[in-house]
Amino acid sequence: MGPAVLSRLHRAATGLMVAALLVLGVCLAAASVPARGADEGAAVVSIPPEPDAAVLPDAPTVQVLTVDLDGDGGRELVRLVAGQFDGVFLEAWRFAGAQARQVGERVTVLPDQRPGRPDPIRMDAPVRLVAWNDGSRERLLVATRPRFEERDIGPPCCLILEEPVVEAAELRLVDVALPSNAADVVIALDLDGDGRDELLTTRSLPPQGDITYPLEVRVHRFDGSTFGLPASWTFPLGSGDSVFHLGDSDGEPGEEAGLLATLGSGGLLRLAWRDGELVQEHSGAVWPLAARAILAEGGAAVAAAGSRRLAVLSWPPGRRAELIASASDLPTILLGTLRHGEDTTILVTEGESAGLLPVSSRLVPLLDEPLSPSAPARAVREASLLPYVGPLPLGGDDPGTFAFAGRALRWDGGAPLVRDIGSLPNTVPVGSVGVDDAVALVRADFFLAEPDEPRGGPLRPATTIPGASVSIVGRQALLAAEDSTAWQPEVAVIGRDAEGRLLSGRDGFDVEVAGPPGTLLDIRGEAEVGGPAALP
Repeated sequence: MGPAVLSRLHRAATGLMVAALLVLGVCLAAASVPARGADEGAAVVSIPPEPDAAVLPDAPTVQVLTVDLDGDGGRELVRLVAGQFDGVFLEAWRFAGAQARQVGERVTVLPDQRPGRPDPIRMDAPVRLVAWNDGSRERLLVATRPRFEERDIGPPCCLILEEPVVEAAELRLVDVALPSNAADVVIALDLDGDGRDELLTTRSLPPQGDITYPLEVRVHRFDGSTFGLPASWTFPLGSGDSVFHLGDSDGEPGEEAGLLATLGSGGLLRLAWRDGELVQEHSGAVWPLAARAILAEGGAAVAAAGSRRLAVLSWPPGRRAELIASASDLPTILLGTLRHGEDTTILVTEGESAGLLPVSSRLVPLLDEPLSPSAPARAVREASLLPYVGPLPLGGDDPGTFAFAGRALRWDGGAPLVRDIGSLPNTVPVGSVGVDDAVALVRADFFLAEPDEPRGGPLRPATTIPGASVSIVGRQALLAAEDSTAWQPEVAVIGRDAEGRLLSGRDGFDVEVAGPPGTLLDIRGEAEVGGPAALP
């Protein structure tokens, strides 16, 4: 009988140790060889974090963003965490290398609901962090929607906007607007092109027999110290639908919000600022399921995908969109875009197994074949984990990098550059921290489809991310390929017989493993008797 030995070590640059555990054992002992019990030889294995990683203390996490709170040029990590009785609190963290330091004490966003003392004003209030630009730097808002009634009585009341500020090394919240009517969506965008973001909020109105399904849209302007009372418009856009940040789709100064209407006329619409008024414009396309503003050969355009069709549209102000290019033989799941020079790369797929295909604004493929997942990323999927697919927010001078299941794509001069990186299983990067030399990551027990859009979106109840952990990893480590030799495996000895061979009892054994969040155990084994060891 020989020992069953687990083989090799994986490493993924997640900022946490993503490791194999080398466990020695398991084989069934012959009757003449006494087996030592699991309790006699079991050991605790400790797997440390990677040397250049910092892991925040555990907390039930609702949302994570990175932003320069104090204007000193370094970005802090801001985390919304849930309290014991549905309260929600805000934390801010600074980083120097692998050292994390909390800024002051956490502040209350929504109060605890102590047993026997419910607070109907804040009960069940949605909350969201929204990054915005005041014309000189990025800032942060905390948007909440409390109610002034008991639970489930009447509609929610108000939109409250507060700003986290750091003064004398303390974190606090200050009001930056008077309460306004309740909102379903809050997004920040520069509507008029003056370099300062406005806030656009929407609220679905009860139809009450109105077949136009009205949507109330408000614009909040910043006057240098606060957001004033909003201007309001009502559009028949589709009650219940959400606007999103579309970008510059018409070539005029300013950005636009998009909406994929599911009621009324349906299709792709936008909200744009024209001569001091907010107007709605229909693209004329009713088939898109996703859309993004892009730059196409020097001019503004829109990439649209859906219904087994991919298209690039020219959409001038006040007019219907016209086709620049259209294809039905290309992948139609729109994952993102990468800007390079006077053109934009459109990233599409038919699914992860089919690979990622970058195409130009003329819908010409830019690679000979789709970019396939890396071998470690495929192994991660076999372990029922999902590698990360989405933008890599590296900060600094990065021209834009997109991650696809262990591969990274960016433009280097006039050509696409592909490199292997960590597969980031069940992990999402949310932004750079410090002076752009590290990246914040959120890992969950269940796959996170995508990071929260920093510039806002729908207001939802403060639901915690299952099993979330937050870590910081150096930029270079994040971009490093997975390396099976970078770390030496740990060994847990289960037991030895008189000849020094490793054994376990017939009923199995337990091994306790301690490691940072995100640790993976690669358990493998062989036995001379009975074939390969059966390991969970």
